[in-house]
Amino acid sequence: MSRHAVHLRAFVVEGWRALARARSAWALAAGALILSVVAVIAEIPLREPGRFSLNTLALVDQLLVLLLVAVQVMAVRPASPCPWWPCAAETAVLGRAIGMLSLCVCLLASVVGFQYLLVAATDDLEARAFTQQVGERLDGHYLVLWAGLGTYAAVLLAWGTTLRILLNPALTLLTLMVLVFSGYALPRLGHESAALAPIIAVLPDLGALAPVELAQNRDWNARAVAYGLTHAAMVWLLGAVALRVLWGRGRGVDSAQSPA
Repeated sequence: MSRHAVHLRAFVVEGWRALARARSAWALAAGALILSVVAVIAEIPLREPGRFSLNTLALVDQLLVLLLVAVQVMAVRPASPCPWWPCAAETAVLGRAIGMLSLCVCLLASVVGFQYLLVAATDDLEARAFTQQVGERLDGHYLVLWAGLGTYAAVLLAWGTTLRILLNPALTLLTLMVLVFSGYALPRLGHESAALAPIIAVLPDLGALAPVELAQNRDWNARAVAYGLTHAAMVWLLGAVALRVLWGRGRGVDSAQSPA
């Protein structure tokens, strides 16, 4: 049991470092901070107090998550344990997933924290109509936004990791983008077509998980987090199964080529 924990911890560290080594990930975070400053201090007429900043920053953060997953797909190779390593494919996939997701969550926490301090410095944390004197404080909404971003990142990273095990980087990125941009319409098609419902049911409901929708609809609770994390775990498990099959084939080839 302790040996298994050691290997899992090694893969977690390796997954963290694999994404952290990509300079573009840090450049994207810096770009998100610059866009946040521009969005908050821009002189836009008839901007709704409080809500405009929250919705705009949620859009910036959602774009950041999408680009971070694209970096993961293009810059991070899938786990490929050597045949002689005393660990399972599930350990490799789960460990790297925890490492990469931890880095994304920490990076998003820094970005959202900076955005909160920026909005607080400009005294734009209170949502109210133009005719109201007192409105709703939005302090807790930024914490909810961070939790939603973490869940959104977990789902997309899970799909990116699994698709990358099965496909090359270009096809993985293309498939992931199709999934992201069709994620809003797929649940509706599932409700309208009984034939498509079983297929669409296994795809993520990105419309309900998107941080932009979270900021606009204001109707998000722990069920969305539970759904997102459960879905991500199932997709990572699928990736582990795929890696186990490919890894087993590799072992078979090594055994066949080794001298008797």
